[in-house]
Amino acid sequence: MKKLFAIIVLGLLFSGNAYALTKCEGKNYKKWKNCFGSYTNEAGRKYTGEFGNVPGIRHGEGISVFKERKFEGTFKNDKGISGKLTYSNGDSFEGTFNEKGNFEGKGKFTFQDGSLVVGTWIDHKLYGKGTTEDSNGNKRNVMFKGEKIIN
Repeated sequence: MKKLFAIIVLGLLFSGNAYALTKCEGKNYKKWKNCFGSYTNEAGRKYTGEFGNVPGIRHGEGISVFKERKFEGTFKNDKGISGKLTYSNGDSFEGTFNEKGNFEGKGKFTFQDGSLVVGTWIDHKLYGKGTTEDSNGNKRNVMFKGEKIIN
């Protein structure tokens, strides 16, 4: 029994080692790869996060702030694919995004007043079963078809 316990403890210790990216070096973010860093580009986008195998491409976990939007989540090939997008007016969307950057798949849109919509998006439009909740917490099950509630 002691041997089994020792094996389990050692296994947990070795499996608990986390892979940490090194800090990005140099000032030219377009050359960064397999590292963690921060930059502000020519257009004013501020990014702090991970870079993958391709130089200058956001890939992994990060935070991007551009114009009146903030995205916190997972990037793949320089695009946000899942996470939280917050607008300057306080509205936000949590979920997944397609290649065009539109809401895609299961997600939750929260308005600045606290009301929200939960459902499935296809190319930025709601379809199928979902729920709405007003700012007072009153929930309603609904069916969506594009931008319309059909029940």
